[in-house]
Amino acid sequence: MDRIAFYLIFKKPTRYATPTVRLTKGCPSLDRKEIAMKIKMELPGILFEQPQLEANISVEESSIVPKVIAPETIKTIQDSIEQSSGIRLEIVQKQNELKDNSIKD
Repeated sequence: MDRIAFYLIFKKPTRYATPTVRLTKGCPSLDRKEIAMKIKMELPGILFEQPQLEANISVEESSIVPKVIAPETIKTIQDSIEQSSGIRLEIVQKQNELKDNSIKD
């Protein structure tokens, strides 16, 4: 398995500009209107022989409301994804680690 970690940085839309996304390998510096999402991936070597990877990510505003996700809910999500796709998903709930406009690893 090949491992990779990176950050997606999302910038809040303004009246004159659409939301933007940028990617960085290292810990990013953030503008006050940006949030970062750390992504860790493990990819099998065969994937690079026949790349057909595609992802659609949608975050509904209603899913952001809870500040803490119940452990039972995390387990249910992990089990459902593994059973339906064979992908082992690890969900780790962390406190907000943003300080001084940067992200800690």
